[in-house]
Amino acid sequence: MTSTSLPGVSPRLDAFAFPSNTSLRFVLLLVSVLGASTFFFRTLPVGAVPDEACMQTSFQSAEAQLQGAMARLTTADPPVEMTSPVEAACMRPYVKALTLRISVGMALLLGVSAVLFWLLPAWTLRRKGLVPLKGAQFPELMGHLDGLCREAGLQRQPRFVLAPFNPSPSGHVFGRTRRHWVALSGGLVKQFQSDRPLFDAVLRHELAHLRNADVGKAFFSVALWWGFLLVALLPYLLQGLTHAMKSAWPWTLHTAWRMVVLTGLVVLVRNSVLRVRELYADLRASELQGPEGGALERVVAALPRPKGGRWRELLRNHPPPESRARVLTGEQRLSRPAWGEAFAVGLLAMVAFADMDQFLMWLLAGTPLRDFTREGAALAFIPLAICITGLGLWRTAFSASRRGESLRGVGPKLALCLGVGLVLGEFLSFDKALETMTVPLFARYVLGSLPWALVLVASLALLFQWMTVCALEWLAVVGASRARYLACAACLLLVSAALVEWLSQLTLLRESAKVVKEGGNPARLALFIGGYGYLKMTSSGFLLMTSVVAWAFPWAARFWPQRREAVATSSDPLVPPRPGPWRLDWRRGVIPSMVFFFLLLLVRLVLVSSVEEATRRTPLFLAVFFAGQVWFAALLQAAAAALAAARAPRLGVLQGLFTATVSGALMTVGVLGLNLLFGGNVDLAFVWLTLKAILNLGAVLSLVAALGVCAVRGAGQAGSGPWSERGRLPLA
Repeated sequence: MTSTSLPGVSPRLDAFAFPSNTSLRFVLLLVSVLGASTFFFRTLPVGAVPDEACMQTSFQSAEAQLQGAMARLTTADPPVEMTSPVEAACMRPYVKALTLRISVGMALLLGVSAVLFWLLPAWTLRRKGLVPLKGAQFPELMGHLDGLCREAGLQRQPRFVLAPFNPSPSGHVFGRTRRHWVALSGGLVKQFQSDRPLFDAVLRHELAHLRNADVGKAFFSVALWWGFLLVALLPYLLQGLTHAMKSAWPWTLHTAWRMVVLTGLVVLVRNSVLRVRELYADLRASELQGPEGGALERVVAALPRPKGGRWRELLRNHPPPESRARVLTGEQRLSRPAWGEAFAVGLLAMVAFADMDQFLMWLLAGTPLRDFTREGAALAFIPLAICITGLGLWRTAFSASRRGESLRGVGPKLALCLGVGLVLGEFLSFDKALETMTVPLFARYVLGSLPWALVLVASLALLFQWMTVCALEWLAVVGASRARYLACAACLLLVSAALVEWLSQLTLLRESAKVVKEGGNPARLALFIGGYGYLKMTSSGFLLMTSVVAWAFPWAARFWPQRREAVATSSDPLVPPRPGPWRLDWRRGVIPSMVFFFLLLLVRLVLVSSVEEATRRTPLFLAVFFAGQVWFAALLQAAAAALAAARAPRLGVLQGLFTATVSGALMTVGVLGLNLLFGGNVDLAFVWLTLKAILNLGAVLSLVAALGVCAVRGAGQAGSGPWSERGRLPLA
């Protein structure tokens, strides 16, 4: 992105407009430990092992289910029951024991981490030989420290301690919830008399950690790492050595490299939490010292330069002085897109999702909840992934809107990072370790996963592009008011719900297609995928709501009561410029619906005069005629959406979806009215079925048509103001 700062805007306020990277990476660390520990705990032996004869019977039951899979294409139910009741009965004791072990392991890991977190301050006091700093001995110093605490806006003053035998002029803050200590070295106390500006700079940085509330996060990150080593990684290593001694080298090596990758990610995330909090503390301290300062810059310039390149930096707990200096001068900002976080959270969340999905399938098979296993597994991890990546996107959009920068490609790139992480995370899961033991199995897995991966990344690109549009539209209205948190939370909730449903349905279709593919008939597989996909699409109430929310949520920003206030105070640097006009014209959807109504009326008159009534009453004729109406309506909606997108000055795709929704609703009224006119019956079930079929299929075709039109003409804009002039995005 090219920087074009607006006059009078301070670049340092962007970092605190939304939750900091410290908080997001701390949540990412929790996800990483959870995902890696799930893998490690699952590799440990379980007492309850499935009986071989019982499993053979379950395989025969699965074969029988496969024979009837194709016969269920006439319904919108899942065409293949992924886990047979016989297999579930065999696996249930094993899964219950495994689930209990994982639950106990997680509870033990968190418990050990909590104990270590509680003991770390006492251990720090003892190890460093820290003694209380008493006001009677240093009255002037304690009075000055009280003033610095008030300057930092601390509601609870920390306890100051002294490291008398440490000659370096340094400070250190540590502690736990609501109880903190600030350690001053002997050299720093001497500097209080010799160079007070440098003393203040060091203390402001340490107190900034308290103001940013990152001390507890940092120390719990350290405690969580040690808990992970003791409770998860150490038992896994001992188990691996045991397997190796029993000549089980192939399986040990096959899981060992996954262990190295997952543990390495945990280390990198933990270090990133500790590094980024230092940058935020520098920013906060620089605000406290004011523009006339410069002592903090001198402190940073005097820090030792560590050796090594970029890869060595990833293993350190502190950022290099060059990075800290660039943050203070505004050359390196903390509001940049979090590419690495998006990849890591996708990978780690999918590791846990893939394993939990299988657990729930075994546990809930044969129960009323058997069709919701994937939704349950996705709900446990996908919202966290969207929260981490989505908050980073909103923070980037807020900064870009104030600076007049382009957001071109930010949404798709974040989607690509998250999507690649999700794909690789599934490959690293325990189940896929069983499926890819040999080279042929690995090649088969890669070829089978490629279409699924492409569809997933493409859908994520659309979701993140839509989230970019929503962020810019709402931030242009609410500015820096607290309403930005509400708008951001609503957007993340909607995206999370959409991704949970889409990922669960995509996973179900993929696994079902894998079972059908075992028959070796490509035509049968294509019929299965097309028929099931079409039936699910046209009967989904969730897709209907999603197609409406897609244009309604960003459009609702214009009705927010603070809109006039934001426009009136547009000279405030925290309020982005007012977006350009965006009007949803419902009249564009009337003409296609009128054309549809009269043509459908003509077709019905021709059929009444040329086809016998007995033929028209047959189920096959009714099904074909209903499908023809739906496809005709959907094609007209797509044409109307493409025309609306071509004429729209901005946000053409969303205006095309709105036009399709209006025309689809009017076409549904036309279908129902003509059905009554020609002697048919209309009940609520038929109304709901017709509305879903017409609007859903029309929304999908309209989305494709509008995206194509905007891509061809290249005039879409994702936002408003100067940044949108340079940031042309397909969703506009």
